[in-house]
Amino acid sequence: MTDDQNVTQIEAYVNEAYAETYIKQVYINSKNNPVELSFDLPNQKGIQFIDFEVEINDKKVKSKLITKEKAEEKYSDAISSGNTGIYTEFNKELNKYIIHLGNIEPNTKVYFKSHFLQSLISNDLNYLFRLMSHFPFPTSKINNSGNRSIFSNDNINDNNNSNKLKIKLIFETSSPITTFEQKINADSPTIRSRFNTDKTRYEIEMDLKEKNIGNNYYYNYNDNYNDNYKKHLPLVSFEFQIEEYKRPKLYKQFDPKNNETTFLLSYFKTILDPENVNYNQNDIIKSFPGLYYFIIDQSGSMSGRPINLVIQTLKVFMQSLSKGSYYQLIGFGSRYKTYSSAPLAYTKENVNNTLKQIEYLKGDMGGTQLFEPLEYVYNSKNNENLHLPQHIFILTDGYTENKEKALDIIEKNKSKY
Repeated sequence: MTDDQNVTQIEAYVNEAYAETYIKQVYINSKNNPVELSFDLPNQKGIQFIDFEVEINDKKVKSKLITKEKAEEKYSDAISSGNTGIYTEFNKELNKYIIHLGNIEPNTKVYFKSHFLQSLISNDLNYLFRLMSHFPFPTSKINNSGNRSIFSNDNINDNNNSNKLKIKLIFETSSPITTFEQKINADSPTIRSRFNTDKTRYEIEMDLKEKNIGNNYYYNYNDNYNDNYKKHLPLVSFEFQIEEYKRPKLYKQFDPKNNETTFLLSYFKTILDPENVNYNQNDIIKSFPGLYYFIIDQSGSMSGRPINLVIQTLKVFMQSLSKGSYYQLIGFGSRYKTYSSAPLAYTKENVNNTLKQIEYLKGDMGGTQLFEPLEYVYNSKNNENLHLPQHIFILTDGYTENKEKALDIIEKNKSKY
């Protein structure tokens, strides 16, 4: 990581399904007193904040999920003891994550690395990647005595905040890239790019200067632009096609901490007329019946294109299960509702009725309370006599209001599914 506090480094690794973005920044406390440093990470639709890493005085600290009360207690204990404390919170009202670093001593250098995950937008044969439209910029509060309770209430926007961007993007695809279009909203960018020999890897590096940065930490503002990005244009966007776009793709991630491997399978399937679907799959593949729960996010943020994508996905699922399976649809928002009183047998009649039902799905159920539908599934008695492998699919844009409770109940029940 660079030591230049005026530079924000961004690295993104992009495939046909998702992109992982890492943002690296440096902050130096140039004041004569300790400060509390805050990094604001506004929640962006379709982009999930994963974790962060902080390095202070050659010591690295990685984020860890614990209860809010315990995190606040540990942070306060560290501050009152004169040590550096780190605490992350999600501000629901402001819709952003705030990372607090307390007791940063004068002349101390802080390296901050944040990690984000986002899905690509697929439009017909094209893949669209938009680099996130705002980045975390630090603000600080002066601490005159080491006691958190008397931090100054005045935010100080330091002059040494980043004002340059160094961006490196790596696109890796399963077959050659046939078309590639890039849009960059910046003044006089410096760009370096190259393809590998078989055109399955494209690297691009850019040096940009900030433009129209305000208190909302956005780059590039356009009053006439109106969509989910709240009238703010993406800094850079890329649209590309690949040669064999219908080839199935398998992505694997290994978590060494928990010794777990996660797979993502991406494939194309033709949506057929339900009346002409052959549901006897024994002549195609060996039948592996199961019990499938589809938990559908119908919160307000899913209205429009997201819920339409869910409908298309459910159509694929309804034509892809094996003979002898059972399934149940569950919608959730501020509350949850089941679309059948018990799992349904995978018959042509039930599937046709379900296909008609899902056409009327809407994103109109308020908030995003994922814990309750998960609790319903895990405590359900309807599946005891089926003796089938059980699977849960959650169709969502990624945000949930009770994340800790949801993760906790999944962890407790993961051996069953």
